[in-house]
Amino acid sequence: MVSDVNFVIQGKTNGDRLTVKTYGDGVIGEFDLKFDSTGTFNDTVQICFSYSNHNIEYPISIGSKETELKAYLGTYWLSKRFVSELLWYNNEKR
Repeated sequence: MVSDVNFVIQGKTNGDRLTVKTYGDGVIGEFDLKFDSTGTFNDTVQICFSYSNHNIEYPISIGSKETELKAYLGTYWLSKRFVSELLWYNNEKR
C-alpha cells in the first residue's frame, strides 16, 4: 500500500523546460511541469511513500527527504532543492 504527500508549486519561469524530481522513501520520480506562453506554472506533484502494517508511528521519509525543481534554458540549468522535515505515518485506527 502507498501513501501520498502532495507538493503544490506555482510560479513563473523564463526557461525552456521545468521539472520536479521527488524521492519519497526511495523511489525516484521526475515530472515535467507545464507552463503557459508567459512562463506561468501551477501544478501539484504527488510524492509516494510505502508503509507496513505496524500500529506504531515511524518515519516514512527516510534518506534524502527532498524535492528538486530544475529549470532548463538551452544547455544551462538551475536547480533548487526543497528539504522537508521528517514525516511520520501512524497506522492506528481512530
